[in-house]
Amino acid sequence: MRPSDGSVESGPAMWLNRGHIAIRTAVPDECPPWKSEFRVSPTGAEPSAKKAKEAMARHPHVLITGAGMLGAHAARLFLARGWGVTLVDREVKERYLQDILGEDAPVTMIQVDLSDEHATAQALQDVRPDVVLNTAALVAARAQLDPVLTLDINVKMPLRLAQWATSVGAERFVSISSFGVYAADQTTRITESSPTMSPHVSHYGASKAAMENILGAYAVASGLKCVMIRPAIIYGYGPNLGGSIASAILEDLVVRAVRGEAVVLPPGMTSESEYTYVGDVAEAAFGAATYDTDDVFAVFNAGSQQTTSTTRFADVLRALFPDVSVTEAPRDDTLFGPPRQQHATDLTRTIDTLQIPVPRTIEAGLAQFVDDLRSASHLDHVTSLSWR
Repeated sequence: MRPSDGSVESGPAMWLNRGHIAIRTAVPDECPPWKSEFRVSPTGAEPSAKKAKEAMARHPHVLITGAGMLGAHAARLFLARGWGVTLVDREVKERYLQDILGEDAPVTMIQVDLSDEHATAQALQDVRPDVVLNTAALVAARAQLDPVLTLDINVKMPLRLAQWATSVGAERFVSISSFGVYAADQTTRITESSPTMSPHVSHYGASKAAMENILGAYAVASGLKCVMIRPAIIYGYGPNLGGSIASAILEDLVVRAVRGEAVVLPPGMTSESEYTYVGDVAEAAFGAATYDTDDVFAVFNAGSQQTTSTTRFADVLRALFPDVSVTEAPRDDTLFGPPRQQHATDLTRTIDTLQIPVPRTIEAGLAQFVDDLRSASHLDHVTSLSWR
């Protein structure tokens, strides 16, 4: 790799000065992954791996896979509560992470493709976390296009990470599953014991059910405590529009409103669905990582305990943006949209067991989302959807 503008030669590797963050990236004769301590410092200053290791020794430590919306918000929460944090992803959105984590976040950042077993083993060889939180996944339409890749990313990769966690002495493995494992025709509020879907109609939902089953079996066999979180549709400020189609639609509409553009709710967004703010799912993930338990396997729901109709969503946007035109397109049930959900979650067990705050309503969650967007340093990476 040849030095580009702003780079500094340093031994066998090269330090790239990107804004205020110094990131170590490997040259071809080195192992492909790179590591750095993600701490904002004067341009050109090298991160200190020694300081990161010292911090890891002094505090409980979590390794978080996936530096997207949920991974970044979870990292912020763990940091605020005194944990050391290592974030792992195949791509690092530096400016986004600065927005979420702040300008002096002592986070170790590892860039590696987790589906590459050899590269992952090399990249994680010095990491010794107490907890592993897996938020990385292939979701929505991308999962539907390639069931084999979905199996690799959503089932095999978490299992390999759990095996690695056991080998390095981690105490717990928390993995993000999905509300999509539940049957669509629920007759009461949804708890962890509600009927699950069979057969599944999406590769994503099927892969998450398979992940839960294989990790459950591994937990029993190995003794590693594995906890699954089943979130409803997550929304919030992320490095891209939505992980799922449903969250992408919601986030696109909010971004348009923040920019002062007219908002037209898509014709496919006609049913009631349960949306949950990303910060509340991060709370559930932290609770799952820290609650006292002797069980080797457990499952918890995460949501808002309410369903939101198109009309209610439009009313909330109008209240938040009184000067923005908010209208609903004519209904068209032939278009794909968020899943229809007749009953909301009952999070009594999640709240009581994990000791987390009561999740935000759609009004409070969207207000927080808007505040996050207005505080962001840039929204250039957020491109509007083109469904119209």
